[in-house]
Amino acid sequence: MSERLKSERMKPVNALAERREKERARHFATMNTAHEVLESKLRDLEQYYEDYRNADAGHRQVDIQRLTETRQFLSTLSQAISLQREAVAASEKKLAAEREKWMAARRHSQNLENLSEKYRDQERQSALYAEQRSQDEMNSQRFVWRKMRQNNMA
Repeated sequence: MSERLKSERMKPVNALAERREKERARHFATMNTAHEVLESKLRDLEQYYEDYRNADAGHRQVDIQRLTETRQFLSTLSQAISLQREAVAASEKKLAAEREKWMAARRHSQNLENLSEKYRDQERQSALYAEQRSQDEMNSQRFVWRKMRQNNMA
């Protein structure tokens, strides 16, 4: 097959690699949004914990039942915060892995595009070389024809 076809044959390969890169980017963006929601919920829980704890500290006269209920509630809230922190940490790991997959797909797509550009450069050089050979051949033939005409006239 001719050199000219290499860049043409690469077009569907490049398109597929670009499509995969975009899919990875979309998936990463979706996971990033979900991660941000988890972080936001964690901040909300932590803020609620602090607000509740500070509000309860303002009450000087507290009966034992209310104190016990408040401590149980804060304990439950603390457990929820711990679970949310674990969810955020797990999400960060998944997000980092997904980002790496996206970056790998991006590098692959860029490498294929660089290869295609190399093929196009080679094709241009081949075309220039073929054109130069053609011009040289024509000039050579003209020279021979002129010599033959000069010899025939003499």
